[in-house]
Amino acid sequence: MITTITTTVSSIASTGFKSSIVIVPILALVVLLIQKEVTSTLHTPRARQLSQVLDVALLPLMGICFVTVILGVRSFLQ
Repeated sequence: MITTITTTVSSIASTGFKSSIVIVPILALVVLLIQKEVTSTLHTPRARQLSQVLDVALLPLMGICFVTVILGVRSFLQ
């Protein structure tokens, strides 16, 4: 009985941790995409520079989100 409870709690905790690891890059991606849209409407040199910096920051996050989706679909299909 105690082993079953321990295993259940352990699996729930690990699932919660995995989902929080996935949520952080996705939220960061959304925030950076919004920031990029806001800065792209401004026509100051500093806004253009920030927009270029955000391009560099968005590429790895997009890759992480793409890999996360692929792994999620793969695990779902198995």
